[in-house]
Amino acid sequence: MTTPSLSVEIHSVGSIEDCSSFPPEISRIYRTLAAPLPSWCANGPYPFLSARILPLLSELSQLPTKIYSDSCHTPHSLGDVLNLALSTVSDIRSLIVHYGSSRSAVPFVSSLMRVLAHICARDAIILTGAAFVRPRTTTSQCRGFDGIATMLACHPIQSFGKEPESLTSGSLVDTSSESSDASLPAAYPMSVNGESDCSRSDASSLDVPLDAHVLSGRGNNLSAVLPFFCVADMDNIVDLMSTVACQRHVWGIPQPVIGFALSESGVVAKLVLSWVNPATRIVHIACPAAETAAKQPVPIGVFDLTNVAAALSFVQLVLSLSNDFAIISERAIVGCENNRLDWRSDNLLSEDVGSWKDRVTRWMRDVEISSGKSSSLPPTPRSSPPEGMSPHPSELSEKPMVSSAGKGKTGSHPPEGDRPTVKSHNSSSTFAGVSAKSFDLSDTERADILTWIFDRRVYLCGLIPMTGTVDSEEINEKIAAYHDMCQFVWPSSWNTNSPPPVDPALSDVRTALLNQAVEIQKNAASGEQGAAPFTHKADVGAFTLHNKRHGIKVNEAESRHDWDALLYRFYTVDGEGASPYVLLENSIHFARNQAADRMDTMDAASFIEDQEKEAKQYRDHCSAAQLQATMLSLSYPVVTQAITASTHANALVGNVTKFLRDKDRYKRRMQKRSGKEPRNGICDAILFAALPDEWELIQDAEFIRSAHAEASPAIPSIPLIRKETELQRFTRQLQNPFFACTNETLLDLPAPNPDTISSFENCLLLPHAVAEYKKSSDTEGKALNQGCMYLVSLVTFYSALGIEDYPFLLPGDVGKVGSDPYGLEYSQRTYLIERNVRKFDLSSPIQTFHFATFLLRLRDDQEQLKRRVEAKLMEGGVDRNRLREWRKSAQVAETEAMTEADTGVDTEVVKGTEGSAT
Repeated sequence: MTTPSLSVEIHSVGSIEDCSSFPPEISRIYRTLAAPLPSWCANGPYPFLSARILPLLSELSQLPTKIYSDSCHTPHSLGDVLNLALSTVSDIRSLIVHYGSSRSAVPFVSSLMRVLAHICARDAIILTGAAFVRPRTTTSQCRGFDGIATMLACHPIQSFGKEPESLTSGSLVDTSSESSDASLPAAYPMSVNGESDCSRSDASSLDVPLDAHVLSGRGNNLSAVLPFFCVADMDNIVDLMSTVACQRHVWGIPQPVIGFALSESGVVAKLVLSWVNPATRIVHIACPAAETAAKQPVPIGVFDLTNVAAALSFVQLVLSLSNDFAIISERAIVGCENNRLDWRSDNLLSEDVGSWKDRVTRWMRDVEISSGKSSSLPPTPRSSPPEGMSPHPSELSEKPMVSSAGKGKTGSHPPEGDRPTVKSHNSSSTFAGVSAKSFDLSDTERADILTWIFDRRVYLCGLIPMTGTVDSEEINEKIAAYHDMCQFVWPSSWNTNSPPPVDPALSDVRTALLNQAVEIQKNAASGEQGAAPFTHKADVGAFTLHNKRHGIKVNEAESRHDWDALLYRFYTVDGEGASPYVLLENSIHFARNQAADRMDTMDAASFIEDQEKEAKQYRDHCSAAQLQATMLSLSYPVVTQAITASTHANALVGNVTKFLRDKDRYKRRMQKRSGKEPRNGICDAILFAALPDEWELIQDAEFIRSAHAEASPAIPSIPLIRKETELQRFTRQLQNPFFACTNETLLDLPAPNPDTISSFENCLLLPHAVAEYKKSSDTEGKALNQGCMYLVSLVTFYSALGIEDYPFLLPGDVGKVGSDPYGLEYSQRTYLIERNVRKFDLSSPIQTFHFATFLLRLRDDQEQLKRRVEAKLMEGGVDRNRLREWRKSAQVAETEAMTEADTGVDTEVVKGTEGSAT
């Protein structure tokens, strides 16, 4: 007999009257939802409010008086986070003004929800982009075993008698859907066959049934999380709420599950409640009724976060749930009641699936769905969202935005779990992850980041002042400019006696910021740059986005929201809300292979001489840097990195001398190597400038492409636990490009106390800075490799415009840690400063403030870049052919045309086999 699917009943709620048949706890939440706002919201007196949101107060005063009352009592005051709530409204509105309604507001909404969750439960851990186990219901049969939650605020539980902090002290791994850590706490040791890894003999299993867990994974469960606040998109919300409700039932916790379904843009949040009837074991889900007509009242539980009244009601509702969260934590201490409920979709018994052929067919379908591949098996229709989950009217008008080139979207990051991937083997991400062989050209067909940069005459540098070389003056000048751009400046008016104003609920983070500042002010410059914008635009402060209270390992999904929010808020000048000069998830062109071009135009002897000369000059450059690092008594990591660079450069000279004697053989192999290089790459964020295209250069001067790769869910892999020797650890550190970093604000301090693109349609888009995000499980080198490819291509683009000595930066990050590599072109060479660069950690308030002030300076630099380009264009000295031909895609087209002319080969076949990064 087959195990029946879990029964789920969905209830549409349009008004309070629809809740009459619900359990008392559910009706109570809906009554709280209908509660009025405090009367002081209409006319004051107000707590701290930043200047930029003062215009919103007039909207509060014009609202009907019936929505206000003097009798509002909540565990936490709305005034404690009023500025944060209204700032979120202002940020979202500004985003829509600049980019339209299709740009995702999740970076701002995520910040608001995380702060509210921590206010309600100070010991909460936040999981973003977390994989959860779907329930065995009719809505999840064709969708794989796991779903993706946008955010889970959880109470942590573990089995072996330590304080709750020990679970969160770095033990939660990356929960992003593409994480190689399988979205599990590190306390879940797993093996490939699903059996537990017994390497941790000091920890006993958590004595609860498998059905007591919501995160994906089986085996020896050493910890668990109890979500008390759930957020998901429309596709995942029903399964997520069913899953958590079943977990509550197994733990014997009667409190209903509170969740919010986010619209695609994140602007609209819909309240969803779920619970299990203990008698019938049926899962009940209450959600807003569908809006049938524009003139009908908005159903209860729908929050449009561009509306000030709706946003404040949303905040007030979440703050009122603190007691519910406390009850969940108390029941967790008692322990799981072992009230078994067989609800997990991955817990099917073999006899429940039919014959062995049926089991194989099901397995094949699940694998193909999980890997994003199209199935050749008969498709199963995907279930539609429940009635109450239909789009909000404000979402129906959303349309993809059109870039200046008129091709595709220039919008936001795709939903978590659906990050873009590329169709071909030569994607920039895959290419950047290929391990380099220290300029070893013995396999001349092999393409990696080191061959890529050598073929383009890129010199890798550190932040080491140079003397005695032909390029010393230029490098030193740009190093000085780098320090000016990235220096730490502390506002002289900020101190413990005169702190910057923030929301009362965030005063502890401000205290942490001021305490950190005291430690470094002796060596820091002082001034007022960034003080007013930081206070007025990020009074939650950007520094509150990641408070390292609980030591939780931050995943890519969460960190990218923080980086995006920082770019929006601080790549600005006075008068701008969210920056209008930010593009997310756009494809860009890569630079062509210059060595391949030279090989085609030079005779054998000249080409060999040119390559040897280039290798030796690079060796001399690295040797000079090593000597300077030693003479200047720079830190041990910096000197060690300089020595390593010299070793690599010496190996390069030997390899070039050895393998360039047979030009014909080398040419054939180099052509294959060049063909393996990606043509384009998807850049996570681009900061840009815009110029009216009076010169009609849009098509010729294309750096930013508008194509997007098709999204497909990634399959989490299983983490392996290995011990490394001291030598292996040192080698790994040495290979880490951030082993040596420069930042006045990188202090070894204790953690804080626990207690409008459419307007640019006819403009020339000029890239200014590019950013690359990677999940924490990726190596730092992979993020840097990919970012270096972006920087070199950006510099090459401006070289084609005739600007060859302007420096550009890459604000990249791995998890919550970011850095600023630096690139410029001089004397037909590109210098890439990618060692000993600035590093920023968003879990540190002082470093996040430092990064915010850097973005303000970078925005000022945008104006200088625009003037420089305008002057060049006015001179009329732009070579259009050069502007079109700098791209790798142009080089590929030339090669295909030559192949077709010489051999008659169908170029469509060549294109199909080589592929391109999209």
